[in-house]
Amino acid sequence: MSYTAANILVEINRRVILTGAALTARPGQVTAIVGPNGSGKSTLLKAIIGEIPSRGEITLNGCDARALSLGDLAATRGVLPQASALAFPFTVIEVVRMGLAAGRHAARPQIADQALAAVDLSHHAQRYFQDLSGGEQQRAQLARVLAQVWEPVEADTPRWLLLDEPVSSLDLGHQLQVMELARAYARRGGGVIAVMHDLNLTAIYADHVALIHNGQTVAQGTVADVLTDDRLSTAFDCPVHVNIAPESGATFLLPHASAL
Repeated sequence: MSYTAANILVEINRRVILTGAALTARPGQVTAIVGPNGSGKSTLLKAIIGEIPSRGEITLNGCDARALSLGDLAATRGVLPQASALAFPFTVIEVVRMGLAAGRHAARPQIADQALAAVDLSHHAQRYFQDLSGGEQQRAQLARVLAQVWEPVEADTPRWLLLDEPVSSLDLGHQLQVMELARAYARRGGGVIAVMHDLNLTAIYADHVALIHNGQTVAQGTVADVLTDDRLSTAFDCPVHVNIAPESGATFLLPHASAL
């Protein structure tokens, strides 16, 4: 069981965005897609979920993802986009229930409340979504996605969270909270694929990393394998030094200019 993409080619308005990109994500792991702005990270995720046309092979739990029905896809994976806009004044709990209705547990309404609690928004359940801050809206949408695929494994089949920059609008405490949720979901047998900008959060939470540069996957593997001085300095076009904390052995990164 895995979520894989191979030889992905995406062309938009006659401009080639991805040229043979690839990704392999496994249940039980947090897989991070990293790379500089414009490298094709979000485009690869959109191709994987079928939001944009692409060529190449995409498989979900051993099946051709393009051949699965919308209902099967909705029951197997939840997708958090970078931003979501609502045209009507839904309350926060109503937004979360949209995810619950899309999944297979609509008969368990308590899941919506549990998902809101997981993202620390229970106290905002009856507020209008539009009245929330940007970070609160992002967490409410994450609760919607969690409710959609609440059980990480069903009938021995893993479910998936696909997250596009899930911490981009969040303060430090809520960034850690969201990444802990992602890791807990994976540890319970589900799969997580997240487009990430923060390389330090990636180093802390990712089990598998795919580095995208100029529309191609230039490396895949563990944090230690992928986040190296040479690879990151080349991809981000600036000197980057990968460090190891002496006591914990944790990886952290600093641009050279910040280390002076």
